[in-house]
Amino acid sequence: MNSKTVYLILQRASKGELPEQIGMNESLEEVGLYTALVDEGYLEGHVSLNEVGVPANVSGIRITFRGHQYLEQLRKEFDSQTLGLRFSKKVMIVIALIIGAAITGLVGLVIKFLERL
Repeated sequence: MNSKTVYLILQRASKGELPEQIGMNESLEEVGLYTALVDEGYLEGHVSLNEVGVPANVSGIRITFRGHQYLEQLRKEFDSQTLGLRFSKKVMIVIALIIGAAITGLVGLVIKFLERL
């Protein structure tokens, strides 16, 4: 399961923004994802199977306590990744500024050298 997708589903569930039923307009893959979240105990819901035993829809979907805990864990992971990314961007900007200053200084020295010739 893609953790970003799971995060978004659990976040929507925690806000009560999920539809009452998944499966009418969603792909079997999406229904399978919700089924897996129910099986893992992150969501509560009733899974209905089609004639060949494949999950066809999930209804009565609500986030569980375990789902809230996992959502908080994912939130912390994404926040720390975002913080690391911000730090990396700042380091890259500082390096670019240093390189730019060095190039400017080098160009100035070359111009002075050429003026003496």
